[in-house]
Amino acid sequence: MLAPADGRVTRAPIPQGAVVMAGDVVVAIATGARVLRLELPEAQAAFLAEGQDVRILGAGDGDAPRAVRVRQVYPAIENGRVTADLDAQSFEGDFVGARVRVLVQTGRREAIIVPSRYLVTRFGVDYVRLVRERGAVIDAPVQRGAPVPTDTLPDGVEILSGLAAGDVIIPPEPRT
Repeated sequence: MLAPADGRVTRAPIPQGAVVMAGDVVVAIATGARVLRLELPEAQAAFLAEGQDVRILGAGDGDAPRAVRVRQVYPAIENGRVTADLDAQSFEGDFVGARVRVLVQTGRREAIIVPSRYLVTRFGVDYVRLVRERGAVIDAPVQRGAPVPTDTLPDGVEILSGLAAGDVIIPPEPRT
């Protein structure tokens, strides 16, 4: 048997020793450009368009998100999901069949995002060091939201309450 191209075997549906007929797929091979197939709930699919940039998070939590472009959005809806292909050429790694987190913008709203290293948790309550009028610094309790990595702040965390736009925060003092 001769493979039509070099690549990586992704599937071998025929068991060893089975009889095969002409036209049967013996192995599936991934070749050419890297493509990441995304399945998105149909309610969010309206926000996805060809040529749009989305971000991929690697397997490690410390990895910075990488921007990739939407190559194609398929119009068919299967099981309440829309399928799209992302051009993942810049994404290294052997992730044929692996799951990765994809950040797709499905709307916009104003939020306060702070670096996670600025948050300190004591007895189950999160605090930030807030600079008040005349330079006084206090530990202000805040309600932590979900992680929101951005291009400029890969360790960003949304603050749901406790801070207002324009508040100045500083990093916590190092523990001795």
